[in-house]
Amino acid sequence: MSFMLKVSGYEYYQSLACLYDNSGSLMLPDLYQVFLRVIREWRHIRMLKRHGQGNDLSGSEGTKAGDCVVHCLACPRSGINLSGNRKKEDIWLDCLFVLVDANFRLKRFNVSSDRRDPHLNKGYSYFIDSEIVNAHMEKFEDKIAEEKSTCNDHDAVKLATMRGGKGMSVSGVGAVVCSHHECRWGSSVINLRKGEQQVQMDLPTLLTLKMEAPKEVVIAYNIGCQWGKNLWKQISVYGPDLTPPQEQKDIVILVPKFHLPAHIVECQEEFSFAFELFVGETDGEVTKWTWAISNPVASSTREMGPGSRQDTLDDHWSDHNWWKNVGLSKLLLWRIKDTIPHCEENRVTFEELCKTVVSSAEDSKVQLQEWTEWVESWEWCHSSGEKVTNPYIPTVKSLTMASVRLRLSEEGSDAQWGTSMVHSYLRTR
Repeated sequence: MSFMLKVSGYEYYQSLACLYDNSGSLMLPDLYQVFLRVIREWRHIRMLKRHGQGNDLSGSEGTKAGDCVVHCLACPRSGINLSGNRKKEDIWLDCLFVLVDANFRLKRFNVSSDRRDPHLNKGYSYFIDSEIVNAHMEKFEDKIAEEKSTCNDHDAVKLATMRGGKGMSVSGVGAVVCSHHECRWGSSVINLRKGEQQVQMDLPTLLTLKMEAPKEVVIAYNIGCQWGKNLWKQISVYGPDLTPPQEQKDIVILVPKFHLPAHIVECQEEFSFAFELFVGETDGEVTKWTWAISNPVASSTREMGPGSRQDTLDDHWSDHNWWKNVGLSKLLLWRIKDTIPHCEENRVTFEELCKTVVSSAEDSKVQLQEWTEWVESWEWCHSSGEKVTNPYIPTVKSLTMASVRLRLSEEGSDAQWGTSMVHSYLRTR
């Protein structure tokens, strides 16, 4: 009931009371607080048991960050399912695709405290340990400045340093999610104190890259054009504890497809999934429906203390990952059946287009060969971080809405004063 119906502890307790006495005439003992305490302890012990921590000689005290995570079975993980001997053109098979995003529905009111309501799960699952977060923010918050955006006026940048509202202790959460299979990684979620500050969003992202992530990584972020500009400069400030094992050329930062049209033209050309090599039909938007699954819990978790809230959300996300793994075979089979016919259709369409171009003029075959070499060279250089002229940049300036409105207003003004006709010519019979 907790996972499927998202009912609160109070609703569940009242349902049990009604099963015993639905008339309300009996004076039942108030065991609500005892019930909440027992259910938290049971959840925690069950989590440790299911992840084999009872077999560890050090017991639960030896549990490390991310040890109690339900891992995505299909995501590439170092030492688990990576071949390590891929050819250059097959490296994409070992590439990890993740999405960075924030959710401002999972807030928490300023009630209780870490001392009164401590975390039983101290960073063992998806939330980063609050002590690590506090130390990180205390050390680097003043050193990492929020720079002015060179793109459009995105709320994620504009509201990065604004608090979540009066009476709020947590304004939301920032998370890193597998953008192919919708699973969360260990130590990939952080409580946000304000908006999407880079110093906050960097922490779960870099910790995810350090936890068994492969060499090649594609990161999607709706403000990736701004976030990625100074990422490696900030990593040098953070030091070795947050320095990922990947090199700069091995990490590709893109903008999700739905968010990309809201960016300036330069960003649409540089950070598009459509132009990147070996990304397939990845759209980078999976967190929108993963948040939709956990958002119904927000009405109860926002009233909880810090420890109860994090333990509850961790438990729900473990259930989410579990069901994603259970349905993985059906999902992959459906994707194969859906993709292969479309791939063949696109191949035939492309070959017919090439034949049409070749037959249109004498020198078109040479032109087509030059275009092909240009595109292939750009794809390989762009994926490795080299700066090469983008062949997809249009050479003809397109009309904008503002220019069309201006032209229409000028024509309307001329027609009103009789200086010219609306149409450039009149058709005669």
